Amino acid sequence: MLAIMETDLNESDNLHNAIQMGQCPLPNTEDMNRNGPCYAFDLTDSHLQISDIQSNVLARLGNTDYVLLRWKTQGKLTSSFIFIRTGFNGVYNGNGDAQRDMSRLPGVMTPDAPLQFIHERYDDQLNLLYRKTMNALDATKPEYAKNLRASQRQWLKNANAQCDSMTDPESHANCLLPLTAKRVWEIKRMRIDWGLAQKMY
Repeated sequence: MLAIMETDLNESDNLHNAIQMGQCPLPNTEDMNRNGPCYAFDLTDSHLQISDIQSNVLARLGNTDYVLLRWKTQGKLTSSFIFIRTGFNGVYNGNGDAQRDMSRLPGVMTPDAPLQFIHERYDDQLNLLYRKTMNALDATKPEYAKNLRASQRQWLKNANAQCDSMTDPESHANCLLPLTAKRVWEIKRMRIDWGLAQKMY
């Protein structure tokens, strides 16, 4: 799973150059000279030969695309690391020589449930941001804390009402994911407005 980020200092959920879902064919070739927006990848797995690279843009959340990569590695793995360059419309990123240690990933993702994995990360981020913000507001701006608590309860009620009918866990995560990501951005904006965080330029 790759999180590919576009620079967006305002953490806006409005994108100007969006990659449309479904425009990346499977399997995804490594040839960058093609028409239409799509990601391509130059990948080496533990210095062994690979084949059948496939990519799928799973979610587009604000300034981040989440791409699930699958490939086959030929040979015996003695370690687990990859070198990867990401390409978009003919231009590759410049960190293809950076080694990524696959044994030190944050959490375990089930390939058949990638949206649950992404949602868990956003849900953890939302809970952390909310607690951190409430702790700061309780001490300095109790009226703001009261309003945030009420709005968070309403957000939870609305999110549950919208998504609780989804009985399949992956569908449930798919429903909650954009709502949770948007709430993260909303609280980040509140923190900037309330002087609890600095806007990055």
